[in-house]
Amino acid sequence: PAAGLLRVFASERRARIDNALARGRAESRLSVAEERYQSLVESLPLVTYRRDLTERAPFTYLSPQLDALVGAAPSAWLADPGAYFAAIHPSDRERVAGALGNWLARGGRFELEYRVNRADGQVVWLLDEAITSTAPDGTPFGLGSLRDVTESRYLQARLEEAQRMEAVGRLAGGV
Repeated sequence: PAAGLLRVFASERRARIDNALARGRAESRLSVAEERYQSLVESLPLVTYRRDLTERAPFTYLSPQLDALVGAAPSAWLADPGAYFAAIHPSDRERVAGALGNWLARGGRFELEYRVNRADGQVVWLLDEAITSTAPDGTPFGLGSLRDVTESRYLQARLEEAQRMEAVGRLAGGV
């Protein structure tokens, strides 16, 4: 009987050790996957973010590319929820606030272009795109990106101006 008890004890002990080793390997794989994901997110040519949708959409995460895009450290916008709205061009603030309010109320997809004043005084056009998701506890949150579309805005304006000039030229030629 003692030998049988010893085998059961050894078997249970071995099972606990195997479980601990398996848990350690799983945690290691998870850590590697998290590092790869963070590396991917932080190497994209855009800012990625997460917003808390239960309030006036303060950011809970901003990727480091924010500094290069708008000249503000992510920690500054995370520490001061008003810093984001303060950076938005005054002519666009009301439109952005309204669009964010609608998104907070209905969820789904968010897409908006607006201007931001960089810390160095330059104005940058951003394309802000996001989706709504839900945490396991049921709390809604937004995942999105901010992308610099200043150059495409500039080229679009030049194209429209050229088309206007061409139309004026046609009208003047026909008179």
